[in-house]
Amino acid sequence: QEITLGDHLLVGNVGWSNVARSFDAVKLTYTHDRGTLQLFYAKLEDENISSGANNEYSNFMGVYESLKLNDTVTNLDLYLLSKNDHTVSGNTDIYSYGARMKANVASLTVRGEVTMQKGTVAGVDQDSQSQFDIEVGRNFDGIKTYVSLEYFMASKDFDQMYPTAHK
Repeated sequence: QEITLGDHLLVGNVGWSNVARSFDAVKLTYTHDRGTLQLFYAKLEDENISSGANNEYSNFMGVYESLKLNDTVTNLDLYLLSKNDHTVSGNTDIYSYGARMKANVASLTVRGEVTMQKGTVAGVDQDSQSQFDIEVGRNFDGIKTYVSLEYFMASKDFDQMYPTAHK
């Protein structure tokens, strides 16, 4: 199944590609009066069954809460994501947590997202990594055009996980 979160900055679908992205996953969704809570677990590749006692795995799991606070703050998303790859020499375990916000201020749309990461890559402890993204834009209905200004910054070793990238 496809898994998409927020603006696809960290996790998005790639249905247009020759090699589309999908996950073997279980996803539970709880909808409440303020928004939606998603819990998911995805197995990224089959275990190597060619060797007898192989317990290597590659998984992706997370908790994603999407809230609608009011007419101004149309989205406030909070998340915790875990990407574990134990199929290569030296385990990789990356834990990401962050927040995404979308708001309408006067005639402008404001969107921002910040993510922090911690964990190990190829068995080596990773310093804290982060990404920050902000966008301010305006919709011109008369000419059916949206104009925006966006700034994105990420640490050198920030793992973008599974983004749609260009959406």
